[in-house]
Amino acid sequence: MCTRCVRFLRHVTGTGELGIFERGARAEVGLDGGRQVVNNYAGNLVDICPVGAITDRSFRFKTRAWFLERGRTVCPKCGRGCSIDIEYVRGYPLASGETRVFRLRAAENPDVNGHWICDFGRYGVVRDLSGERLTAVASMASRNLEWDSVLDEVAGRLEGLRGEGRGS
Repeated sequence: MCTRCVRFLRHVTGTGELGIFERGARAEVGLDGGRQVVNNYAGNLVDICPVGAITDRSFRFKTRAWFLERGRTVCPKCGRGCSIDIEYVRGYPLASGETRVFRLRAAENPDVNGHWICDFGRYGVVRDLSGERLTAVASMASRNLEWDSVLDEVAGRLEGLRGEGRGS
């Protein structure tokens, strides 16, 4: 009964789909007027729930949260450039050298996205990117590379494309 979810939907999204009903020991969080929680930031409810009462169907029972490694990167879904954390498992229980991304979470960036990430970025990245590209992003995020080394790597790959006759 911390009401974080209710306050989030009222003050951050302005939609207010959840409310506190009854009083005292009978109080419970519920849907206001039978509405569904449908807004562009509903996935953040999973992140702010301190007791795990609100869970994400796409992550539930897939792996243990303490097995996950985390790497910081930028959401590729739009030009806004929101900061995100990619949470992944590398190695056991997967094949040696294999990496699997399980979820994306918002990373705090006060200048761009604050504490939140939209559902398009949160769920769209996992659905839209192929496993190969997502693994490459997780691999780069896990190495905690500096910008100079990332730019050098990208420049080298672009030069390789030009050498193959694919660039001008």
